[in-house]
Amino acid sequence: MVKDLVIKCRGLPYSCDESSLRKFLGDSGISKVNIIMRDGKAAGDAFVHYSNEDDYKRALKKDREHMGHRLVAFFRSV
Repeated sequence: MVKDLVIKCRGLPYSCDESSLRKFLGDSGISKVNIIMRDGKAAGDAFVHYSNEDDYKRALKKDREHMGHRLVAFFRSV
């Protein structure tokens, strides 16, 4: 059984798009990005799916870093 490797991102800048999130996290190992939208605008949250555990763990270490002027939080999603 393959374990789901998904990170929940909170506090993202409202201007954040998939390419800027991939750049911030390092594109390696990312298989899918879902940015949560409300009324056609980014809500500041996203789910990032990983294909390997090493890149997943590396991305989790970016928790509590600044992306632009926003302090972002990353959590293991279950």
